[in-house]
Amino acid sequence: DKDRNGTVGYEEFLQGVRGQLNARRKDLVMQAFNIMDKDGSGEIEPNDVVGVFNADKHPDVLAGKKTAQEVLEEFLETFDVGGEKDGMVTREEFV
Repeated sequence: DKDRNGTVGYEEFLQGVRGQLNARRKDLVMQAFNIMDKDGSGEIEPNDVVGVFNADKHPDVLAGKKTAQEVLEEFLETFDVGGEKDGMVTREEFV
């Protein structure tokens, strides 16, 4: 409960489970961010993801449970993570 509000939020849980990124992993994450941040604004919008997100190898697609389009739509529903819910993801939120 990092913010001491009496509960462990989703972001706090993820941080606790995955721990801190080492330099190599952080560099890979930032490379992915930079690929999606097409205009170099430091923010990724859902439309930026559509052109680069390939769900063809997602386990549910491979198992025939979902289409690649369904996986993409589910991903976009959870796209705005951490920080302000504004429809975009900043570098800080991405990491």
